[in-house]
Amino acid sequence: MGTPNEGSSPDLSGQLTGLLDRTTSVSQFWRWFGRAQAGIELYGSDDDNELANLIENVFAEYTGGYITAEELLAGLAAEVGQEFPQLVANYRGVA
Repeated sequence: MGTPNEGSSPDLSGQLTGLLDRTTSVSQFWRWFGRAQAGIELYGSDDDNELANLIENVFAEYTGGYITAEELLAGLAAEVGQEFPQLVANYRGVA
């Protein structure tokens, strides 16, 4: 999990793909996302910023205790899949 580079957009789609294919834990992703948000806002494309907003909205339910980690992943896959289907191609739901 690299630290975002100053002056460039962090790899949000790559990190999200890692979360959804379960090679990155929820806590690892959330820490990375917290550090990357400013870089995404400053250097990301419109799609990057839209994706970041979707992620932040679903994570708000999780961090607020309204949904479980499994529901978080399913919610992210559903929300992100509507706008960015290529990012959820490897999503592994509950086994």
